Amino acid sequence: MSAVAWAATLLSLVYLWLAIRNRAACFVFGAMASLLWAYESYYVYHLVFDGCLQIFYVAMSLIGIYRWQLGGTANTEKPITTYSIVTHLGIVVAGVLASSLLIYISQYIEIISLPILDATTTVYLIIGTLLLVERELYSWVYLVIADLAYIYIYGSQGAWLFAVMMLIYSVFGIVGFMEWRKIVRK
Repeated sequence: MSAVAWAATLLSLVYLWLAIRNRAACFVFGAMASLLWAYESYYVYHLVFDGCLQIFYVAMSLIGIYRWQLGGTANTEKPITTYSIVTHLGIVVAGVLASSLLIYISQYIEIISLPILDATTTVYLIIGTLLLVERELYSWVYLVIADLAYIYIYGSQGAWLFAVMMLIYSVFGIVGFMEWRKIVRK
């Protein structure tokens, strides 16, 4: 395990802890972790879409800080919300279509590992992240399901530290969902 992988893992843990605690500062640590993770995913493990996903996370971190702190009414803190079941069904269908497009594109990429899983999990992590930035309660569900799939993806590539990190992300995601649900119920 490289020093870059360890640093990405430690920064990711700080990100998760702060996200669960509903702190916008989580995005600062998330951005740093994502830059390091992008390098490892793309250059070491040839997970092309995951490497690109990590760069997306850096951009979303900047947006997330703004949205969480000033995205509410009159530039106040944005509240945690929930979307309807119909909206979530539409999101899932859009995810299937986007995944299909990435899977098609992946046949033209020379160095790519596990293209179907890499494409599909990337799409649903993007969806989960967009929902997280918007403080949608069920964002955690999308993230946990994709993170569980990433345990296999990283494990099959020998990226055991990242596989363990995805297990930790999954557990933290469940805790995050429960914590945010408490806030919504208040």
